[in-house]
This record gives sequence, structure tokens and C-alpha cells, in this order.
Amino acid sequence: MSETSEGLVEKVFGLQETGATALGPAVLCAVALAKTNGTILLCTDGLATVGLGSMDALHSVADQEVVESFYRRVADEARGKGIVINTVSIEGEDCKLENLGILADLTSGKVRSIAR
Repeated sequence: MSETSEGLVEKVFGLQETGATALGPAVLCAVALAKTNGTILLCTDGLATVGLGSMDALHSVADQEVVESFYRRVADEARGKGIVINTVSIEGEDCKLENLGILADLTSGKVRSIAR
């Protein structure tokens, strides 16, 4: 297990950001593709900025409610398939874990921030 986690950590920290983050569509696809009773590990270094679930422009309570509703629906779909979603973010990055955490909370997953 430690060999696997060390390699994964090395790979994650070796990634370079190159643009927008379509996190909502990515997690929705992951839930659709995951097998029943599976696990999804959602890793992000930043904010969901494009597509469904975008958190780039939350200017009102209504905007926040739309985003929360999207992630709740994704979590409900995952939970219905027995899928657990664990969320990992990079400490100090603006990932809006209050929204992404819904995925973990509703699927009995965990939320974790790791130091860069």
C-alpha cells in the first residue's frame, strides 16, 4: 500500500495546471462509468470553472443553490449505485470544499486536503 500511495502522491504533485477545470462534468462521467459499489477518488487543485457545477461565478444565493443542487444530484446518483466519492484537494487552493464536500458527505466518503 505505501508503494502505491507514494507513487500516486508523486504523480499528483507532478501534474501541471493548463487551463479551466471541468470538475462537474468529470465527476458526473465518473459516476456514470463507475461500477456498482465502487469508489471514486476526486482529486483537484482548484476551482471548478467551466461546465455543469461551475463555481467560478457564485454571485448570489441563487447561484450557490444551483451549484449545491447539481452536486447533491450527482451524489444521490452515486449513492444509488453504492458508490463512495472521496475528495482530495491541495491545501491553500480555493476548491470550494463546502460544495465538493457534499459528494463525500452524501456517499459516506472522506474529504481531505493535502499539503503541497
